[in-house]
Amino acid sequence: MYDSSDVIGVKVLARNDGKHRYTIKGHLEISSGIGKKDIHTFVEEEILANSTRLVRASDSAQLECNRSSVKNICRNGPFSALLQSFSIGKKEITAVLTLDGQTISTLKVTAVLFPLKLMCGIVLLLTAVIILSLAFSKKQISADTPSDRLSK
Repeated sequence: MYDSSDVIGVKVLARNDGKHRYTIKGHLEISSGIGKKDIHTFVEEEILANSTRLVRASDSAQLECNRSSVKNICRNGPFSALLQSFSIGKKEITAVLTLDGQTISTLKVTAVLFPLKLMCGIVLLLTAVIILSLAFSKKQISADTPSDRLSK
């Protein structure tokens, strides 16, 4: 579960266990529960024999690491894509790698987005309002009942 305002870093690694160099293509699909689908193509990468390489998405899936909201996640290393969404609900992130036009690998990850920070703020605000209203109602009750009327 992620906060709906968080930036999600996606890493896609391509591994070549063969003896020849390959050129990898593909795309990253981000689909939500309401049917919206964003597609970001991967930059063509050459994978050398017996090596692993990070596959980078096109500029449409990148965020500037200079922004203060993204600096923390940028410290965790290079990513294929940095995604930010202010939506609520389930997101499916699918990476599809192709070689010579044929799909060779597909990986799907599901993330649930919920406004956790907003909900915590609302709970704290409601708690403060309840505590203050109880404190003021007790003062008003004690002011309405004078203690000098014990006997008549």
